[in-house]
Amino acid sequence: MSCVHTLEQTTAHTHCGRCSQCLDRRLAVLAAGAGEAEDPAARYASDVLTAPRNGEDLALIESYVGTARRVDRIADAAEFLRAFPEAARVLRHAAVSPAEAARLLFDLHRRHADGVLRALEGEVERAPRSVVRLCHPANSLFGLACGERRLRLTLNSPERASEPSEPRPGTLEVDRRSFEVRFGSATCYLGHTVEFRFLERLNLTPNEYVSHAELVDAAWDRDDQTSTNAIHRAASNLRKKLLAARIAVTIDGEEHGHYRLIIPPDSTSATNSA
Repeated sequence: MSCVHTLEQTTAHTHCGRCSQCLDRRLAVLAAGAGEAEDPAARYASDVLTAPRNGEDLALIESYVGTARRVDRIADAAEFLRAFPEAARVLRHAAVSPAEAARLLFDLHRRHADGVLRALEGEVERAPRSVVRLCHPANSLFGLACGERRLRLTLNSPERASEPSEPRPGTLEVDRRSFEVRFGSATCYLGHTVEFRFLERLNLTPNEYVSHAELVDAAWDRDDQTSTNAIHRAASNLRKKLLAARIAVTIDGEEHGHYRLIIPPDSTSATNSA
């Protein structure tokens, strides 16, 4: 047993399939090349790979995969510590030099990221028909690994659903693979949070107001219970994060019930309306 929700499980389904432990367990099994005999998929109440997820469950898998992809692109221990400075706190507790501890720490995370991505690659390769025919929900782990974009369902626009080309000067790049946003030389890591999805939707139609209802569809998975205060709070948090990262764009909320993204022609300055 390695599930967080132990008391909720039954003898038929011993694992929930949605918590971080279930995610770690299932991907570790796949990365090791083990199969049904070692870890039967039917034992999970919710299929780790193919079940649709919303809210915190969706944020978990997207952040999990996004972090693995981010670590996979890091070249060395110094770059790793710059990207994840909180990891440096363990260095003084290791029985080796700080430099060696940093190398070992980076190697640990790099191997974990490689295992996660190899496991997902293997599942995609075993189900090419599902990939081509989009048989699984875009908000499932399998759908995420295949690169399906949930926003194509929101806007129903093939042109907007396609992968973006190289960013042009004066454009904001929102990268779903790494959950980063880039403007000029500035970069801000948001993770797959409400704030990331909020900005991703605004960036589809820059300088145009987007209604609260459309933002709820995109950022909160059409949750009708999302309050106006929650929307305002997401906008406020996003402004703070962009300002701290020196991303010089404006989240404008002057029109009642709407927000828009204003992108200046250069990255020298920006303001944020209440």
